[in-house]
Amino acid sequence: MNPLHQRMVEIYGPCLKAHRKGPRAVRYVNEGEWYGQYLAAYWMLKPLWKPGDDVVDLGCGIGAAKSVMPDVLTGGCDVHASAVEQACNTFGDIFWVGDETSIRKADIILCLGIFNMGYTWKDVQKTLMEAFRRSRKGVALCFMRASFGDPDIQAFSISSWLGLFHRLTPRWMMDSTWSPYQISALLVKGEDA
Repeated sequence: MNPLHQRMVEIYGPCLKAHRKGPRAVRYVNEGEWYGQYLAAYWMLKPLWKPGDDVVDLGCGIGAAKSVMPDVLTGGCDVHASAVEQACNTFGDIFWVGDETSIRKADIILCLGIFNMGYTWKDVQKTLMEAFRRSRKGVALCFMRASFGDPDIQAFSISSWLGLFHRLTPRWMMDSTWSPYQISALLVKGEDA
């Protein structure tokens, strides 16, 4: 097993059962999906990111993005307190419990897979608009374009996403080279494009 995958298995293991309880059970992506999301987001935000930028992960879960982008990610928040506790235990106290309304202003905000977890289109729009508003440079996001029969994955039409991107900024790019089912996008503010 790839050392990075092994580390992710170690990180995710303790939290999987905790997150499957409660009214909003979470479907975690498999190793290939999560690795693809983080890698795609990393390459997507690379032209925008500069050393010293504040990069925050909205929906950080147990801090998986920090293991893939240790020199990039500076913090994150998640609504699941047990996941945030695990992230803090693993990577330090750079994570907090909260949603898009409690995320701090940051240079770049990541939204890696949070839109795969039972969101309605209204939720998606509200969350992405708030993340974009609170970012200084832009937002990098990943989402699945197919549900694979899983009710926790809401696969909204590409035209819906494109319309939302256009409403937020004329400066955006989208890619699906990692997987035909996964879309990565970068929404850019100002002259950073």
